[in-house]
Amino acid sequence: MSEESVRTYSILGERVSCNIDLALVAPYSGGHATLHVEVVDEGEEGAEWAPQRSAGCQTDDRGFFVDFDDVCDARIDFAGREILCRRFGDGSAYELQHRIANAIVPYFVVGLGDLVIHASAVELDGYAVAFVGDSGRGKSTLASCLSDNGWSPVSDDACRIIFRADTPYLISHFGGFRLLDNTHLVSEERPSVAGRAKSVRRAGNGTLSDMPIPIAAIFVIETESEEVGIQALDLTSAFTELMAGSFALDTRDRKHVERRFEQVGRLVETRLLCDLRFPRRMSVYPELSRAIIKHISRHEAAPNPSGTILPAQGETDS
Repeated sequence: MSEESVRTYSILGERVSCNIDLALVAPYSGGHATLHVEVVDEGEEGAEWAPQRSAGCQTDDRGFFVDFDDVCDARIDFAGREILCRRFGDGSAYELQHRIANAIVPYFVVGLGDLVIHASAVELDGYAVAFVGDSGRGKSTLASCLSDNGWSPVSDDACRIIFRADTPYLISHFGGFRLLDNTHLVSEERPSVAGRAKSVRRAGNGTLSDMPIPIAAIFVIETESEEVGIQALDLTSAFTELMAGSFALDTRDRKHVERRFEQVGRLVETRLLCDLRFPRRMSVYPELSRAIIKHISRHEAAPNPSGTILPAQGETDS
């Protein structure tokens, strides 16, 4: 990488230098990089290390390899703290940035030994609330709505989880919410996920989570229901949901699998996970926000954000 082209960013608590502009991530100006990412084009010198493209994640004698269809693939050197990313000609610039910040770097963090979950997250009064669930459940839409009304956006895709004593903390980065086209503007009908592209919507001033944020609650967004409901998840269900919603390296690696089981189990034992159900209508979001605030206010370590509610339907966008 030429020094003139290198910029440094804060991603999941890592200081990441990269030779392309990661416009969706805030730049970082202090300290030295802890991870180096170099992007090369398919076919150029230095890009011949993986001549056979293959989908998915795998390990070999040269390290960890991950492929993202028509966007890019990458080889991760955990010991050397380096990532070589091969860009394919038919991938968009935004999708490449998204893959690096929200998938490839998270895999690197997992390789270091930490748990990373797929989640949207917001912060209020120094405490984080995260939303997990299958794609299309409304994680980004809910977090985006909350960020319009007093909450600080923290994450839309990946959250690093660490513990201090018995308290879980979240570390992430924010580069905008990836929403289904027109999701934030629909009134009563939930848009279909199939065949719909996602676009980026920036909301508020994102929290640069260099400092870990204590977690007040993790909500699992479940199937749609006719009423707003929050219920504590039993330990088995919570474990299953977090295993499905966390980043995993090669599942043939026994040590990694055992460590992931242990980390997920520890997070589940905090009993911060709840089932969250609600109708997929924008008119329900004020009630949903009040229910979330009421729930986290019961937590002895959580803030008491009384009065922080979403506006009535039609007042969300100005």
